[in-house]
Amino acid sequence: MSKNTELTALYCENNQLTNLIVSNNAPLKELSCGNNQLSTTALNTLFNSLNNNAVDKVMWIGGNPGTDYCTLSIAKDKGWTVYK
Repeated sequence: MSKNTELTALYCENNQLTNLIVSNNAPLKELSCGNNQLSTTALNTLFNSLNNNAVDKVMWIGGNPGTDYCTLSIAKDKGWTVYK
């Protein structure tokens, strides 16, 4: 993902991803990564990699092992709307 710096939407649900970092994807507005193998730690790392001051940016994370225990406020404090 780090080489695709103009990415505005990423739909990578229903895979076996265990890690996802999008820190080089500033234009990203939609991220759907549900039904993977993202742990609580992996989701929190993902949230920390999000750009700050997001406007109208949404993310879907449901169906990952870490969904119920991750710290949603990390993403929400950066302006993202997160759906489980």
